[in-house]
Amino acid sequence: MAFGFERKVWTPTTGLRNLALVKQCAKVVFATDDFFGAKENLIRPEKPVQKESGLDAWVTKRRRGQGHDFAIIRLGSIGLVKEVIVDTAFIDGMTPSFISIDIQNRKDVSLNEGHWTEVLPMKPLSSNRSFLLRLSELYPALFVRLNVYPDGGIARLRLMGVEAQV
Repeated sequence: MAFGFERKVWTPTTGLRNLALVKQCAKVVFATDDFFGAKENLIRPEKPVQKESGLDAWVTKRRRGQGHDFAIIRLGSIGLVKEVIVDTAFIDGMTPSFISIDIQNRKDVSLNEGHWTEVLPMKPLSSNRSFLLRLSELYPALFVRLNVYPDGGIARLRLMGVEAQV
């Protein structure tokens, strides 16, 4: 089944590369939930597609209590994330209301809140769109946490930036 609408897909600023590529050893190392769609779909290199069997996205089940869901991506190397591209293609009715991004530059990831730095405050989302979000402050990162509020699905996440000089 094909949709009859045009979706704007953002192109990152020239000179930036996707720091969350599997072929460069990036990996989704943790997710609070991936009931309807696997966390690994977040960083797949190809565009999301509509599938009749399952979802080509990371999708969590509905939360009944407090809190929110999140996924943690380990970058292939320490980098400066400058832009974030979030794609909600084919996530009708399951798109999170908001997202935010935190980073951490530790050798091993920590779930301790004190070890995370917020680089993108909460931003609203909608279904079947691609969002280009530019970060105003840059910090070296090895781990990136994508927070979805309160739950929902993201088809693809692109973390555009440059390798950090350490």
